[in-house]
Amino acid sequence: MHKVRNLKVGVRNYKEVIKKIHGHGIGIVGAFVFGSDGDRKDTFQRTTEFILDSNVDTAQLTILTPLPGTKLYSRLNQEGRLLRINYPADWKHYDFTEAVFRPKHMTPDELEEGIYQLCKHITSRVTSLKRAFDSFIQTKNLHATVSSYLWNREYGSLATRKWEYVKHGKPI
Repeated sequence: MHKVRNLKVGVRNYKEVIKKIHGHGIGIVGAFVFGSDGDRKDTFQRTTEFILDSNVDTAQLTILTPLPGTKLYSRLNQEGRLLRINYPADWKHYDFTEAVFRPKHMTPDELEEGIYQLCKHITSRVTSLKRAFDSFIQTKNLHATVSSYLWNREYGSLATRKWEYVKHGKPI
């Protein structure tokens, strides 16, 4: 994704950087984008392991979304991979939680399912409690601990409601 700053630090150093930030009493919100051409089905398991092993306090999980006017949109359009191009009706699908294009190494449904399962796992009641406890041990910051627990539980609840709406038409 050409994130120069991230490439400069190096992904191998992320866990050490997270530990240093925690040492200053600061919680970490990790933002993860899925659906790039390098992502495969094992990306979700590897990301789950990274989130839990590195003690990321909370996570934001989104689907790569090719917005009109961007290079990504143009490229995916040229490759015939866009699924939603009936504007303005399709704008409701451009919310970063639905696949509006065909990923390279999985189906759109597999992409959405993978994110949902990852989210369900890292925001379950038991996992959220463990992560909150780990957050307190790492940061010694009660506010960050409570915030991360509440974020994780609410994020998981919202993701489940969205999933039910998209897949089964049940209201959010």
